[in-house]
Amino acid sequence: ALAVSEGELVASELGARAQALRPDWVALLSKLGSVGPVMALTRNEHAVIECVGVYENVEGFGAMGQVVGKAIDLRLFFRRWHAAFAFRAPTLANDSRPSLQVFDQGGQALHKVFLTKDSDESAWRALVAEFQGDAPTFGAAPAPEFSPKADADVDQSALLEGWQNLNDTHEFTHLIRRLGIARTQALRLATPEWAQPVALGAWRGVLAGAGKHELPVMT
Repeated sequence: ALAVSEGELVASELGARAQALRPDWVALLSKLGSVGPVMALTRNEHAVIECVGVYENVEGFGAMGQVVGKAIDLRLFFRRWHAAFAFRAPTLANDSRPSLQVFDQGGQALHKVFLTKDSDESAWRALVAEFQGDAPTFGAAPAPEFSPKADADVDQSALLEGWQNLNDTHEFTHLIRRLGIARTQALRLATPEWAQPVALGAWRGVLAGAGKHELPVMT
């Protein structure tokens, strides 16, 4: 309704409820571990994922990063991370919760961290003081990383051979990027041995079944 991005809206609170933070991502997330249990949140228009735990074993690999904790397990794409704020987010109870909020260049929220009743607020205040940064500027949303080929131009044999030789689920991203195709395109062009369409309700059934049978899964 305001025709602004969420990042711009948070930045408008600088000096009030918001404090810009220095974009030293690995150091910032590593320091976040001192705050203790927090709620990590990642969302888009289709889904919300929330996990409560401690940020542990934070590592960076250039434009990539990861957090490998007991409850919070993340793969991070730092090349899209543009700005971060410490922000006291308003709640339905008409109070506020301290949070860390990360946005891309276009002001779209990428990741958020909210303190819980078990968090160490003094450690949080020390983190905010240590990582004070300059006010960021937002611009156009980042362009797509690549435009996928047309189906007719995809080397399907190379796709299937590469798929067969995968050793880890994370290698799939490298395979499709090397071939210049989109993830859903790869799934559509694969043979039934590797992927086949299922009913839209299958996702709900899988999650409900995993919960009922206490079957550990990675999403």
